[in-house]
Amino acid sequence: MLTMNYTYRIYPNVVQQTELRSWLETCRGVYNYALRELKDWIASRKCSVDRCSLEKEYIIPADEPFPSYHRQQNNLPKAKKQFPHLGKVHSQVLQTTIRRLHDTWEVFQKRGYGFPRFKKFGQFKSFVFPQFKGNPINGFTIKLPKIGEVPINLHRPFAPLSKGGWGDTAKGAVQGTGDAMVCCRHHRIGYISSRCPGSRSGDWD
Repeated sequence: MLTMNYTYRIYPNVVQQTELRSWLETCRGVYNYALRELKDWIASRKCSVDRCSLEKEYIIPADEPFPSYHRQQNNLPKAKKQFPHLGKVHSQVLQTTIRRLHDTWEVFQKRGYGFPRFKKFGQFKSFVFPQFKGNPINGFTIKLPKIGEVPINLHRPFAPLSKGGWGDTAKGAVQGTGDAMVCCRHHRIGYISSRCPGSRSGDWD
């Protein structure tokens, strides 16, 4: 099977740029928190059965289940009540952020190296809209959930690559401070955020 991958430049306004950057930082926080839970659970299983460290020890109940993807995803509604700013980000975007962590974890288990790392400020450069309810393209704009209509450079037809329609096509990706684009690939739409060489901080063209 051949999968075509196209990248489309988008042009968010100042308000949308601020919102997108805020989403990236929120996703980074969710990723790091989920990774912290994962690492603490693993560390709590490393102590000896008959003794504990005199310096420090991770106290987690022995019957505490592994923080799997589904378990952490199901905890998101509770987290939104404790941290209201999470509600500003599309729920499926947060879910795919946790999915990304566990994809990395599964690859680590298979290879034996490449354990997931915490993301520093500016290192989390993309998030994903896993699906759209309908065709997000309206003329020369694309409607991103909770972001609104964003101008897009349609250099070629933007259409689903599968028979499933727009519901399972979409990967909305935003990249960095110097460039914004939308990628359409098989069964996904993404928002990637990347800084262009030589661009000034905060410039989007």
